[in-house]
Amino acid sequence: MNRVLYIIIIILCIVIVAILCVLMHKVNNTSLEVDKFKMQQESSDNYKQNNRTLEKVSLYVEEETISNTSITLIITDTNVIPYNWDGSYKLQKKSENTWVYIEPLHDLTSETLAYKLDENYQCKQQINWTYYYGELNKGKYRIVKLIYDNYNNSYIDVYSNEFDIK
Repeated sequence: MNRVLYIIIIILCIVIVAILCVLMHKVNNTSLEVDKFKMQQESSDNYKQNNRTLEKVSLYVEEETISNTSITLIITDTNVIPYNWDGSYKLQKKSENTWVYIEPLHDLTSETLAYKLDENYQCKQQINWTYYYGELNKGKYRIVKLIYDNYNNSYIDVYSNEFDIK
């Protein structure tokens, strides 16, 4: 009889330990899911708080640098998390109140040179388009830069102010 009671107690202990293990596993998984949700929520809240927007970006051509072969472009990006800026660009010319892309003489290659913003949230890009576009004729032009928004997984065109080639 003692032996049977002893076996029953051992079986009950094993069952209790098994039940506790299952419960602990569920508690840990629930805790991990809650932590994961909190991290996603914090990441989303952080993005919303630091939301990058084009309203905080400007491309300005310095008037005194304009020639028919080059300009200096000032990039200003006051976003908390700024966009990534490289050397690539395209040119548009205004034709009868419509902006038209200028066909390049050679394939446009993306410059891998990255521009770092200074303490004023600006950087200067010296653009000499002679190789890609030749010398520009008289007219109104603007620079177009394509930036990648990794939060929205999309590309965005950003336009400079208009400038005149005289």
